[in-house]
Amino acid sequence: MARHADIDRAIERLVKYGAREPWATLRVDHTNRLLNGLLERFDIDLEALIEELHRHQLADVFWQFLLELSLLAKSDGTDESLIDEYLKRRGWQETPRARRYLEALNGSVVSLYEISGVEPDAWVEVRDLIRGGDSQRVHEKLGSRSMVRWDRIACRVIQVGDERMFTGGILHYPPEAAERVETILSRTRKKATAKARRVVEDCGLDPALIELSGEDVLAVADPVFLQIWLTQVLEHLRKPMPELANTDGEALLFSRARLPVESKNRASVIERMDRLSGWERTQPGAESWVWNGTSGAAGGLSNSGAATAGYEAGARATILAEAHLDKRNLIVQTNSRERMERALAQLAAALERMAGKAIISHEDLSVGLEDMHDALAPDEVISAADAAAIEQQLKDAHYRRVLDEPLPAIGNRVPREYVRTAAGRKSVTRWLKQLENNELRHARKMGVAPYDTHWLWHELDLTDES
Repeated sequence: MARHADIDRAIERLVKYGAREPWATLRVDHTNRLLNGLLERFDIDLEALIEELHRHQLADVFWQFLLELSLLAKSDGTDESLIDEYLKRRGWQETPRARRYLEALNGSVVSLYEISGVEPDAWVEVRDLIRGGDSQRVHEKLGSRSMVRWDRIACRVIQVGDERMFTGGILHYPPEAAERVETILSRTRKKATAKARRVVEDCGLDPALIELSGEDVLAVADPVFLQIWLTQVLEHLRKPMPELANTDGEALLFSRARLPVESKNRASVIERMDRLSGWERTQPGAESWVWNGTSGAAGGLSNSGAATAGYEAGARATILAEAHLDKRNLIVQTNSRERMERALAQLAAALERMAGKAIISHEDLSVGLEDMHDALAPDEVISAADAAAIEQQLKDAHYRRVLDEPLPAIGNRVPREYVRTAAGRKSVTRWLKQLENNELRHARKMGVAPYDTHWLWHELDLTDES
C-alpha cells in the first residue's frame, strides 16, 4: 500500500496496544459477529478457514481487512474505538503525518470502488459505486502493479494532508460478487429510508425530509463486504473442476497444425482458401480465414466469392477452426483433435499438393498450456510482432462478429441491437467492461501489449460510458 515508515510504525504500535483488555476481547467478539453464520454455512471453523485462505495466498488480504474493521470497532458503552483511546494516551509519540493517518482511518468507511484508470508504480483512479461522485486519483505504487481498469475493490480511501491513499485492507471482487454488494446495499438503503419515513410521518413531520445516503448505509455495511468476498472465494475454491468441452461435446484440446507452403504456391493457396466452402476471410485483404461450420464435411471448392464476404455470410455460425498464412506456412488452429482432423481433411482435398504434410501439436487445456513453438525449429518461429498482428486481426474479426449475434452474457440479445434501449446500454456496458478487464489482465500476465477495445465502445456508441 502507499504508506510511509512512520505510518507503518504507528499501526504496529496501535495493534500492540490493542492486545490489552478490553480491546482483545472486543476484537474476538467483533470477529465472531462479522463472520456470524458464514462459518456454519460452509461447515468450517476460523482456523480451518485461515488455513484454506493461506493455501491460496489470500490469508494476508483477509487479515489486513479484518484488522482494520477491529481497529474501528466501538467499545461498549463509550462509543470510542481503539484508535480514539490510543490517540489520547499515546498519540504524542507519533509523527504529525501518522496521527493524521490514524484520525482519517478512524473516520473512514469501507466502500465499493471501480478502477477507472491505472498508471503502474504511480497512481490508481477509483470511482465510488455506492456514494457516487467523480473519480479520485489515489497515490499507489505496489497495488497499481496488480490492478487493471474496471477491477472492483472494497477498501478505504482517505486523505492525509495533500496525499490521497488506500489503507491496508483491499478485497478484490469478480463482477458477480460486486453486483451482489451493490444490490444488497441499494435495497438496504431503500428499506431503511422507507422505515425512517414511516416513523417521521407518525410524528406528524414531512417524510420527504428523510433520505438515507450511501454514507449512512456504509456505516453498517462491513459484514456485507466481508461475507460476500469470503462466500465467492470459498465457493470458487470448492467448485469441482469442470469438464472442458467445445460446442460439439468434444474434449477441449488446443490443436495447431503447420502446413509448409512454398513461395511459388502462395498465390494458389490463397485462391483455393478463398474458394473453399465453409471458410471465409476474417476481413478483406487479410491472409487469414475461419471455418464457420456452414458447410458439410466434404468442404468442396466454391466460386461464391468468399474472399470479400468476410464474416457476413455465416454471421451466427460457430467458428470451428482458424487458419492464417505466415511467411512459410499455413497455420491451422482448432480446439479439439476431432475438429483438427476434419479441418485437415478439407484442406488436403482442396490444396492437393500445394501445401506440405501437416505437422500437428496438441495441448491439453485441463493440464495447462505450454509454448506451442517448442515443436518448431528456432528459425521457423514467427516473430512476436507478427504473432501480435495475427492475434489482433483474429480478435478484431471475432468481436466484430460477436456484436451482431446473440450473446449469453447479456441474455442472448444482440449487442448492436440491445444498446438502443436504456437497459441494454447498461447491460452491454457491463459486458464491455468485463471484456476489457479480461484483456488487460491477460496482457499483464503474458507481458504483452493489451488488446485495444476502444473501437468496440465507439462501434456501439458507448464512448461516454468508458
